[in-house]
Amino acid sequence: MFSLSPEAVLLQRPMEEVDPFFEGTWMKGFGIMYLDQKEEPHRLSILLDPAADRLGEQPFNTTFDDVPVAALDTPGPVVWKSPDGLASIVREAGRIKSLVISISNLLEMEVVTDSEKELIADPPIHFLNFNVRNISTTPKVHGFLGQMFAPGAISKRLDMGTLEGLRHREYVEGTDDDYATSSLTEADCAFSRFGKVCHLACSFPCLLL
Repeated sequence: MFSLSPEAVLLQRPMEEVDPFFEGTWMKGFGIMYLDQKEEPHRLSILLDPAADRLGEQPFNTTFDDVPVAALDTPGPVVWKSPDGLASIVREAGRIKSLVISISNLLEMEVVTDSEKELIADPPIHFLNFNVRNISTTPKVHGFLGQMFAPGAISKRLDMGTLEGLRHREYVEGTDDDYATSSLTEADCAFSRFGKVCHLACSFPCLLL
């Protein structure tokens, strides 16, 4: 997550918006960690290059186990698979600003770039957005995204899908510092409820949530 940088010049903001909460809600990167059939961890990260996105160039810096996914540097459609065959990245023809990420049958999500249209700044604010098509979770999954897709009854606090609702702390516990990690794909935050959810047909692979 990132907020408006000190170097950015704010040109326009919505007249009715006076709450500073509106600023600082953009995403720059995603980290995904899973275990393979041998219960070895693997890490996939997707980071946005805002400058490249503004120029209409390939905007994603993607790594698998800290090694850049070089296939994304080539033009045109891409279908990349991890060495273990469990993770894949697909870029369709003509959709340079969109990636489809899959982890076995546990996760499928589309990651896209977007730009802020209400808060106008120089340089323009570019960020990542996502659409989760499928995700497997444990009943005890924690965190904002996980609880949205938790099996069974959804907590009433998730009905607060408005800006007013997001001001509440029910979505998380503790302070921001409790969720700080050493890197995007590490689970070493002070407050951790990570658990394993595995494909129903076998013991592994597993997604850590």
